[in-house]
Parts: sequence; C-alpha cells; structure tokens
Amino acid sequence: MTKRALLSTVGDIVQQRRIDLAAAYRLLCRFSLKDSIDSDISVSLPALKTLL
Repeated sequence: MTKRALLSTVGDIVQQRRIDLAAAYRLLCRFSLKDSIDSDISVSLPALKTLL
C-alpha cells in the first residue's frame, strides 16, 4: 500500500467516524438527552499500525 493510499484510507475512516458521531449527537437531541450531564459521546480510531 502506498503512502498516498494509506492516507486516503485513514481520511475515509476519520470522515466516517465524524459522520457517525454527528448522527449520535442528533439522536441525543431527538430524544431530549442533550441537557444531561452524561450526554458525552466519544469515538475511537484504529491505530495507524493496524492499517498497514
């Protein structure tokens, strides 16, 4: 895998995680959970070494 292809793959993964995170926050708002203390959502990304 070339460096450019790897960066493209990582970029695609990050973009999809951002989309998923935004959807999760929209669901919180839809169910009126946006004002609670526990409405923090996080996402994890795979390590770059696992993509090689």
